[in-house]
Amino acid sequence: MTAPDTPTANTAVRSVTRVITTTAQEPVTMTTPQPTVTTPAQPGQTVPGTAEAVAFKRPDLNTLRYVSVPDEVRFMGGKTARERLAAQKAHYHDLKSRLETLHTERARLIKTRDALAEQQSQAKRDWKRALLDGLGKQSRSVRSQLKREAEARVELEQHHEMIAVLAPQIEYLQIHTDTARKGLARQQEQMNRARTHWALEDSARAYLGGDASQAPAFFGALEPLFERIEMDLLNNSLYMAQFDLDVSRQIGKAIYLQLSDEDTRRIKDEVYRQQRAALGELVLAFGPTHTTAPDVLERLPARAACEAQPGQYRNSFTTKRRLNELAQQMEYVPDITH
Repeated sequence: MTAPDTPTANTAVRSVTRVITTTAQEPVTMTTPQPTVTTPAQPGQTVPGTAEAVAFKRPDLNTLRYVSVPDEVRFMGGKTARERLAAQKAHYHDLKSRLETLHTERARLIKTRDALAEQQSQAKRDWKRALLDGLGKQSRSVRSQLKREAEARVELEQHHEMIAVLAPQIEYLQIHTDTARKGLARQQEQMNRARTHWALEDSARAYLGGDASQAPAFFGALEPLFERIEMDLLNNSLYMAQFDLDVSRQIGKAIYLQLSDEDTRRIKDEVYRQQRAALGELVLAFGPTHTTAPDVLERLPARAACEAQPGQYRNSFTTKRRLNELAQQMEYVPDITH
């Protein structure tokens, strides 16, 4: 629209940012003074100062060719993912709480056992001393110390037995707690993949739909997408077969250690191409000076001191065999189901 020579009461001069796009060139941003004139809105446009919203496309990211959509989003709804995560989290915390309680009680029993052992030893020393002092006579003092030693010995045997009973229970729960923690880590990873994708989708709609304040969140949400594209390629058996590598174990970036410099360069070039293709599908034109990472990630709780150490039960075959051995040692096998 051509601005009139003289502004009227309905016209206010303002600075408008226009994006000029030319063939085979990046968009060029120009800022020029432009009068604002109250005119009827055209289809698909908005007159500044009105409440009418601009209609933007709302693409389904599942239909894009290069944007990697997590399976958790493609095949599993958000409600299902949240329910699974909540159930696994509750199961882990239940087992962890039971393990901590057993460990605390066992520590208390061990402390009492040690005290009883000292009491028994002291009582034994006392009755021997009393017996010698009395020239072999079984005085009241001797009998009292003998009784003390006998009582301490009985309690000591009982505590030894209780500690022995708890030992397989604790290890049994420790293994199952470790398994539940690993399951929780997998569920959290799945949820984080879904949440970072949803954050990308939401910020893309807001930012590319016209809200520039969402730019930092949008570009921050691109980082998990870039990571996912690279991991998908490195774990692609068909693609990696050309390098005579078996990636069925899904080791991800560790595969770079097995590649030559030339093959590494080829793969990184392909990763770069796919990432830029995904950005093209997201209609990326320009970015902000800083990014904001999506604050949506689930994180594992701190590991309790009584829990298994990382990697302690790495081999599933030996772990299962150990569980069977512990079950045979126990008169009562705790319920682990959830």
